[in-house]
Amino acid sequence: MLRPDAGEKWRVAINIGGTSSVTFCPPWPKEGEAEVHVPKGLDPGLGVFFIDLAVKQIDPELDYDDNGNMARSGTINQELLAELLEYKYYK
Repeated sequence: MLRPDAGEKWRVAINIGGTSSVTFCPPWPKEGEAEVHVPKGLDPGLGVFFIDLAVKQIDPELDYDDNGNMARSGTINQELLAELLEYKYYK
């Protein structure tokens, strides 16, 4: 679902929870070409632990992002969101 079209750059999908996971998504092969790269993933370890460390760096008074307030202050990549919402899984 997250693999880019042939010729585009790789994408990386990151799931951050108690344990994080990372999936590397190569572009689809061009028509008629053999599959050279396939998606691969790994579980690098603790997830939210590193977010908590980042929060502490931004505001030493905080131990974690309470109710996701810091995260909510960011901006949404509207182009990527629109693309993701086209997938049948989200409709």
